[in-house]
Amino acid sequence: LFDNFGDRVMYWSTVNEPSVNVTGGYYRGTAAPYVKDKKTGLYAMMNMVLAHYSVCKLYHSMNLPGKIGMVNFCMPAYPKTQSKEDYDAAERYFAFHNQMWLDPFLKAEYPKVITDFPEIGDYMPENANEILKANFEPMDFLGINFYTAALIEYNPECDMDYKRLKYESLPKDEYTFRLYPVGMFDLLHRIKDLYGDIPLFISENGMGLHHKEDLEEDAHDPQRIDYMREHIRMVARCIRSGINLQ
Repeated sequence: LFDNFGDRVMYWSTVNEPSVNVTGGYYRGTAAPYVKDKKTGLYAMMNMVLAHYSVCKLYHSMNLPGKIGMVNFCMPAYPKTQSKEDYDAAERYFAFHNQMWLDPFLKAEYPKVITDFPEIGDYMPENANEILKANFEPMDFLGINFYTAALIEYNPECDMDYKRLKYESLPKDEYTFRLYPVGMFDLLHRIKDLYGDIPLFISENGMGLHHKEDLEEDAHDPQRIDYMREHIRMVARCIRSGINLQ
C-alpha cells in the first residue's frame, strides 16, 4: 500500500477502534471471534499496539510526504454525583475506555490507575511497559470517533468498582446512543491535557435513525440537521479554545 499509494494518500490509520474490536472480540466476548478471557484480551491489546508501532516505523522509514496515526472510539465520563467515590469511579471508567488505549499508542505505557487493579494487573503481559518503551514509535495524529458520553457511579460489586448507568437526562438516537455535543468539547480538552498538542481529527460522528418507507419523509431530516449543527458548533468552539483540531 505504501509503495503504490504513499505519494498520493496523505493520511494513514493503522487501526480503527481497537478498543471496540479487541475488547469486544477477546476481552468481553461480545464480537467475533467471541473470546471472553481477560488475559487473552489484554495480550491481544498489546499485540495490536506493537503492530501499530511496526507499521509507523515502516512508514516513517520510507520518507513519504503524508502522516500516519490511529483512530479510536472515545467518550467522556461524568460522575453521577459530586461524591469522591463517583468521581474516582468516572476517572477509572475514562482510564479503561480511553487511556488504556491512548496511553500505549501515545506514551508507551499503560495507565497505572487501571493496572493497579488486580483484575487487570494480574492478567497483563509481564514487563508490559518496558516492552512498549523498547518498541515505541511516535505517530503523527490521532483520530477520534465521537458519538456519546458515559454516566458513572461507584459500585464495589462491579469490575474496577464502577458501573455505567443509563444517561436518562440526555436525548438518544434510535440506536440508543445518548447525544451530548458538549461532550466532544470536554473530551478533546481532556485529551489535550493528557497528550499535548497532537493534531486531532473527528474521524467518525453521527446519529442513528431508521429509514422511513416514504422517501420524502426520509429526506426531511431535522433531527440529524440539528445534531450536525450542534457538533459543528462544538468543533468551532474547540478550535477557538486552542485544540489542534484539523
